[in-house]
Amino acid sequence: MFKYFLSIIMTCSILANAEPVVPLIVPSGPGGLFHTYSAEFEPMLSAILDKNVVIEFHPGGQGLVGAQILASNKKPNISMMITSAQLQPDFGVDQQKDIIPVLYLGVAPTVLVTNKSEMRDIKDVVRLSRKLNVGFANGASLMYWLRQFKTDHPELDINEIPYKSGQGVLIDVANGNLDLGLTNAVGATPLIQDNRMRALAVLSTHRSALLPTVPTTFEQGVRFDTGFAHLFLWASPGITPAEVTKIQKEFVKWAKTNEGQTVIKRLDLGFDLEKSTRPAVVMDKILKNKY
Repeated sequence: MFKYFLSIIMTCSILANAEPVVPLIVPSGPGGLFHTYSAEFEPMLSAILDKNVVIEFHPGGQGLVGAQILASNKKPNISMMITSAQLQPDFGVDQQKDIIPVLYLGVAPTVLVTNKSEMRDIKDVVRLSRKLNVGFANGASLMYWLRQFKTDHPELDINEIPYKSGQGVLIDVANGNLDLGLTNAVGATPLIQDNRMRALAVLSTHRSALLPTVPTTFEQGVRFDTGFAHLFLWASPGITPAEVTKIQKEFVKWAKTNEGQTVIKRLDLGFDLEKSTRPAVVMDKILKNKY
C-alpha cells in the first residue's frame, strides 16, 4: 500500500515539474500551408514563451475545427494557431472576439498551377477550357476566389475539389489528376523549378520573390483579392495582455536577427514589421477591404 501511494506521489511530482506545453494548432493536414508556416515559427515561439510549443493537427471545416478548438480553451494554459483571416460572416468563430489576434505575419503567396503544356496564363485557361477540375486547400479564402472566378467566367464548368492539405493538391496536379491547383508558393516552388508543373499566376497585387517571373492575377486582369491569405498568429482567450505584449516585443527583436530575416525571406510573406504588432487593426482593415 505504501508503495502504491509513493508511486502516486512521484507521478504527481513528475507532472507538476514537467515542462509546460503550448499546443500550436494546425487547422489542416500535414504538408499544407499552415503546417509549413507553423513549423517555421515553432522554434521562435518556444524560445519566446520558454515553453515547449508542439504542433497539433486539427483539420476540417475549411479551418473551422481548429478555430473552434482554440476558442474553446478558456484556461490560462494557452493554445495558439497560425492561419489566415476568414472573411465570410458565417464562419462560426469570430476572429476578433472568440480568439485573440497576437501577430500579423503577412500575406502568404498563393499560386495557380497546372501541368497542362498548352496553358501559359489565365487567358489560356479561359480560351482553351470548358470543363476544369480545380483543387484547393487551406481554408475558405481560396474557395471564395475560385467562386468569384466562376462568376466572372460562366462559360467554364469548374468542379471545385477541396483537399485537406496543399501537398495533396500538388501531387494531383503533378500527376495530371487535376487541371488546375490553388496552393501556396512555398510548397509549389520546388516542383515548378523541377518542371513538374507551371505557375500561371500569383494570387496577389505584387509578385512573389520566390517566383519573380510569374505575373500576378492583378496583372492579368483578375482584380479581386478574396484569395489572399493574410496570416495571423492567434491565441486562445485565456492569454493575458502581458503575454501578448511579451510575444510582440520578442517577435520584433527576433525578426531583426539573421535567423528571423532568413525565415521571413524563405517564407516570402511580404512582411511588414510595423503591422506585425497591430494585428487587430490589420484585421479590421482586411474586413473593411482596405488591405
